Amino acid sequence: MRPHLSTVALASLALACSAAAQTKYASSPAGSEFQSGNTNNTYPFYGISSSYQQIHDAIDMAALNGRQPMVLNGMEFRPSSTFSIPARSWNAQITLGITTQTAATMSTTYSANFTSTPTIVLPYTNLSGAAGKGVGSTVPNAWLWRFPFTTIFPYVAAQGNLCWEWRHNNAPSVTSSPLDAMSSSFSGSPTVTSNYGTGCTATGRSSPASASLTIAGGNITAALTDGASSAAAFLAIGLNRSTTSIGWCAPLYTAPVILVGGATDAAGAWTAGTAPTSILTAPSYAEIYTQYAFADAGLSSGIGLSDLAGVGTAANGGQYCARLYTINTAGNGGETATSGAKTAQYGLVTGFTTL
Repeated sequence: MRPHLSTVALASLALACSAAAQTKYASSPAGSEFQSGNTNNTYPFYGISSSYQQIHDAIDMAALNGRQPMVLNGMEFRPSSTFSIPARSWNAQITLGITTQTAATMSTTYSANFTSTPTIVLPYTNLSGAAGKGVGSTVPNAWLWRFPFTTIFPYVAAQGNLCWEWRHNNAPSVTSSPLDAMSSSFSGSPTVTSNYGTGCTATGRSSPASASLTIAGGNITAALTDGASSAAAFLAIGLNRSTTSIGWCAPLYTAPVILVGGATDAAGAWTAGTAPTSILTAPSYAEIYTQYAFADAGLSSGIGLSDLAGVGTAANGGQYCARLYTINTAGNGGETATSGAKTAQYGLVTGFTTL
């Protein structure tokens, strides 16, 4: 076993820079990727014509995508609970923009909610939404309606809040489509997120080393499996997800803010610690990531790494979003509205597909 784990690993882990990670989508309100909403919303897709805006505060958007910048190239929506969603079609336009307006200060005048020049990411196009049905509220439903953009939209939370706008006309029918939504009354709980990346396969193991976070009995437990046998090890705890290659057998998947030392047993396992889930209480949504490093003389670097495990606090719910809408059930004209009705602390669960 190479003896330099404490020097090499600590220096490399502590100084590593986060690199942008690729992901399929980011879901707002933050945390809704892993938790179902507590209400439903058929706007803006209901009606023969409509105008609709939704503001997502930067504090919410910043918590998405492992706290990395995003390049948005589409939007997705999913059914609420066990509702049946009929097929729909529209002639629709989607616009995105950065705004200084917040969910709390959102104007009832559409143009006032774009405080910088917005981008038409999808010009008027004939769109269709497939029929589907939600399977319940225990886990989030799969995304059903997907609307790819023809123009990408880079988004960095430090630039401001995000406003998206949907306008449509020529819908052939008035049909209710109860899609997943969240209001300020959402009450969720900490949720283990999906593992990310692939760890190194330690000497004598047939499976890659894996980090885990489990919640049971009001406690959360951090553990490593399939590390090297009876080896010195470190647990790295970070708040950002990343993919940083340093020439080892796996990338660093988080920039650590805390390092915890320990050792694996003969089976390559290590339970690094257990704490009450009350430590995951936060004023706004946050994710905590864990990755392990362990000494392994059989690997080219002398050090192995696990994949990344994560846990999130309760979702933000409707705390940082608001909607503005105009719905016309009698014909066209709703798509040209200049003002509408506002609902604060309420919004559709919105999936933003990313490059």
